[in-house]
This record gives sequence, C-alpha cells and structure tokens, in this order.
Amino acid sequence: MIEKIEDIILTNSGEINSFSDLKLKFKNIHHFPMISINFLKYDLDLKEFDYVIFCSKNAVKSLMQNINNDDIHENLNCISIGSKTAKLLDEFGLKNFITSKKSYSQKMLDDIKKIKGFNESKVLLMQGSLSSDMLYNSLKKITTVRRIKSYQTIKKEKKIFELENLLTNRKTITVFTSPSCFDAFCLNYNPKNTKIISIGKTTSEHIASKNYKIDLTSRIQTFEKISEEILKKY
Repeated sequence: MIEKIEDIILTNSGEINSFSDLKLKFKNIHHFPMISINFLKYDLDLKEFDYVIFCSKNAVKSLMQNINNDDIHENLNCISIGSKTAKLLDEFGLKNFITSKKSYSQKMLDDIKKIKGFNESKVLLMQGSLSSDMLYNSLKKITTVRRIKSYQTIKKEKKIFELENLLTNRKTITVFTSPSCFDAFCLNYNPKNTKIISIGKTTSEHIASKNYKIDLTSRIQTFEKISEEILKKY
C-alpha cells in the first residue's frame, strides 16, 4: 500500500534540479539546505601525481578553482565516486580512469586495489573537511598518498520557523543526502517529527548510529534514484 505524505523536504546544499521527477509528481517540495560549502585555497603541482581521487563533485570544483588548465598533464588519471562526479570531470576535460559505482569509500577502495601497478604510483586524495580518515589511512598502507581537505562543510545553525511549522503540522518526509546534513538538521529540529529518507548506506549508518529510524534508504546514491524510490513508496 502506498503511503500518503503531504510535503517533501530536501536538505542538500546546491541545486535541486536532479529531483525533477519528484517535482513533477508532488506540488509541495521545499528546499531547506542544512549545510553550505566553502572552497579552500591550496597550492599543488599536479605533475607530481599519477592519480587524483575525488570523493565528491565539490572536490572536483575545488581543484578546478585552484589550478590552471595547463597544470593538467596527459598521464594524470582520475578516480571518482559516482556518475555525477565522473560527469563533472568530463566537463572539465579531466580523464576519468575508473568510477566507483557505489558511492561509499570501502567500495572505492576495493575498486582501486584492482588497478595494476597502483601501489607504485603517487596519489592525490581530494576530500572535504568532514570526510572520514578511513580511505586515507587505507591508501597509506598500499601507496604514496597526499590528502588535501579541499572544501569546508559549514552547518547552518539558524532555525527556520517555516520548516519547524511543516515538521510540526504536516505529514512530511525529509531527504538527507549526507551525514553532515542530518547532523545540521538535528541542531534545531527533531527528526522524530518526520519520516527519514537517506540517500545511501553511509548516511543511513550514521543516522542509525544516532538511534533514529530510517524509513527509506536509496540503493544507489544519486538524486535521481532516491527520487524514483520515493515515488514508488509514496
């Protein structure tokens, strides 16, 4: 039986165009970003590296703000999590060597270990300020790696009374696209007042660790896929 809900709340930073299927079916979609992204400054020479690993689209955007196109050499190979990150690499003219289809670090690490000669390469790891150390520490055991925290995730701490009103008076589902989105939401709102929708395994594990019930977890970590699964359930 399809459950009925009145309003969908999106919490991601940036645009919501990729939720277009939801917007076609539901009139009441609200976008309340819980975090903002601040790109950081740093110096590096890409010629030092054989591979660059990108853990998000923001990591790609940050790199392109800190280098010139002339810095990209033809032997540089990019490794990315998810099809959206890979697409952005292509738009910037960067060569995508492999794309880890499942968007979490352990799966990316498994894919990387299959690359012939990787343990003899020099690697640049591009992550955000709140990223786990798991991937970095694992890479250090098998190759030479430098990590750059390329952007800062800032939690929005001001309460939005329109959102509080929705959560209190309407039947809502709230879509969380990262652990940091969920943590920022918890600063001002009670997650028990909404049905919790998670974009994927990493986010769901984080929410579950806080002892909250997850109503739906997307099997593939993209905005399009989570939209499809929401439409099936609601």
